[in-house]
Amino acid sequence: MKYIVQYEQETDGRWIAEIEDIPGALAYGDTKEEAIAKAEALALRVVAERIEKQEVILNSTISFVTPWAIGPQQKQEEFSLLCSKLAGN
Repeated sequence: MKYIVQYEQETDGRWIAEIEDIPGALAYGDTKEEAIAKAEALALRVVAERIEKQEVILNSTISFVTPWAIGPQQKQEEFSLLCSKLAGN
């Protein structure tokens, strides 16, 4: 599963990051990196709950990719975690 992390800077200087495919995975931070990390953490909590309810296949990989990372010549910022490790297997 690959999820896109969208982010932008608010007029007050804070950053907001959201993973639209995972309801509730939206977070603010003082920096872009902090907002992204918080949104990813929220998303992992949702995925962990889905694993507990057996709504997710345990041996799949979860990746979070920022929009600017989608392109052949651009640096990719990716976060991956095996669901089976998240589930404690």
